[in-house]
Amino acid sequence: MYYTNEEVDSFEKKVQIRTGESYVRKIALGVASMLEAQPSLYKTFGVYWWAIKAALKKYYPGKAWFMGGYFDQLMYERAWHGSLFRTVLAATIYHGNHRLITSGHEYIGKDEEEYTYTLFDEDAGF
Repeated sequence: MYYTNEEVDSFEKKVQIRTGESYVRKIALGVASMLEAQPSLYKTFGVYWWAIKAALKKYYPGKAWFMGGYFDQLMYERAWHGSLFRTVLAATIYHGNHRLITSGHEYIGKDEEEYTYTLFDEDAGF
């Protein structure tokens, strides 16, 4: 599932975060620890994985499997909500609501059609 910009507006109002960058940094550090313990959890971010991976690359100070160069630019753009903060906010809500590890995911495109894709990051190594 992909959230609409209106839904992300609502999420942003509810969390009332003043500094988006510090939120993204905190999420990146927390997700990095989680993924080091259980790498397959990257799939629980669905269409938003690529925004999370971008945040990890920006803020995570160490090297880990998710730092590889594989990146799905098309899915990153399809899940974009105007800023890394808004997209990572959507990603964390998505993760909280979809804790099952699956390879098949759905999202609603900007044309309002429903699409299915397979989430795979070759940097995961499995």
